[in-house]
Amino acid sequence: MIRKFFKGAFISFVFMGLLLLILYCLMAYYYRNGFSYGTYINGIYCTGKTIEQVNSELLRNIGDYKGLTIIDSDGKSYTVNAEDVDLKYDFTDRLKELYYSQMPILWGANLINANRYSNFTPTITYNTAIFDTYVDKLPFFTHIPEESRIVRINRTTNNGYELINMRVNVLNEQYAKELITQSFNDFRDTLDLYKAGCYRNLSMDSEMASCIDLFKKVDSFQNRNIVYHFGDDEEVIDRAVASTFIMTDEYGNFVFDEKNDLILDRDKIDEYIDSLAAKYDTYGTERNFKSTDGRLVKVSGGNYGNKIDADAEKEYLYNAFVNGINEDHEPVYEHEAPIKGKNDLGNTYIEIDLTKQRMYYYRDGVLEVATDVVTGCTANGHSTIRGTYYIYNHRQNTYLIGPDYRSYVRYWLGIYKGYGIHDASWRSKFGGEIYKTAGSHGCVNTPYENIKSMWEMVEDGTPVILFY
Repeated sequence: MIRKFFKGAFISFVFMGLLLLILYCLMAYYYRNGFSYGTYINGIYCTGKTIEQVNSELLRNIGDYKGLTIIDSDGKSYTVNAEDVDLKYDFTDRLKELYYSQMPILWGANLINANRYSNFTPTITYNTAIFDTYVDKLPFFTHIPEESRIVRINRTTNNGYELINMRVNVLNEQYAKELITQSFNDFRDTLDLYKAGCYRNLSMDSEMASCIDLFKKVDSFQNRNIVYHFGDDEEVIDRAVASTFIMTDEYGNFVFDEKNDLILDRDKIDEYIDSLAAKYDTYGTERNFKSTDGRLVKVSGGNYGNKIDADAEKEYLYNAFVNGINEDHEPVYEHEAPIKGKNDLGNTYIEIDLTKQRMYYYRDGVLEVATDVVTGCTANGHSTIRGTYYIYNHRQNTYLIGPDYRSYVRYWLGIYKGYGIHDASWRSKFGGEIYKTAGSHGCVNTPYENIKSMWEMVEDGTPVILFY
């Protein structure tokens, strides 16, 4: 009975063994074209899948790589586009290595070492010649050898003296190129060269160090911000202007005093103030004036305008530099008009066209009065003054007295000395050519209603432009 039992157990055991062997062989057969049990690649479950299937899934998982954006130390960015270098990538070679190393018949080993995880990077191909050429031409690759990297002070038009120090923040070009290639091969989107440690400072000799010390003195001298205000116009003394005030010799080398300090060139300061005077002085100069009829008239003479006190301003500017002053500044004037700047007439003025015998009064750009007038008689030498003047007083109910006349007027606007704008009750006509033979003694005779309106509106200081 016992022998029968063991015989039956043995037969069952053999049968189960054969069954398991058959199942094992069937699984081995199943895995002959796919990855073995428990295989994960880059987080993808690959058991039973073919190399082609896994490759497709891995490629989809990567996505569509556009290229590498490189950022230099100035924050400027440049992109190597994958499409431009014909980039292609594939996992097939790595997958074949793993597949053939597994051997389908040994799939059972994974029952003991289950969940085999692998991380693969793809095999990539691209046109390295195009890639290398593009990278090599990136502007931060200067190809300047270390021994040629200098330190010097350079003069610029817009920013004064600048320090050219080619030995600081120097790109390690060989390392940067290797890092760019590696980042592209690793499908990185961006590479910040500065953060990646691609920049370094080179050593400097004593001459270079002395140049840096000198620039500190120069920069301290030229670091100015004095703003001259001329009405709506302004002139800024910034680094570019201030740098011209540093004394240099005929070769452009800096000149030093006995304390080895830079010297302020007073002649250059004087020249600068003279240039401001030439630009903004209007008193006693010829000015261009656009008349009501559209002509561009040259008007010279008169007592209206601005004239800078050049001597006072030269002294001010010199002392401002000596004392390190930075400020907004209104210049001192020898002669001063109510309005400053190149357009010191503004939008409120009286225009008198002596040829057409017409007078216009503009207030804030609006024509308030337009009238015919009669000016000084040219036949007997009483021509009205020409030039740019201003209303210096208002008088009412007064007499005009001369060698051979005494005339009562209701409204008077003084222009210059005895010349003025006033009503003329003795006249019945104005305009035309009356002034040539029957004009005034030099004043501007105006119809009563018009001078009355002007007298009430015009303020003292209002410019008066008279021209033929």
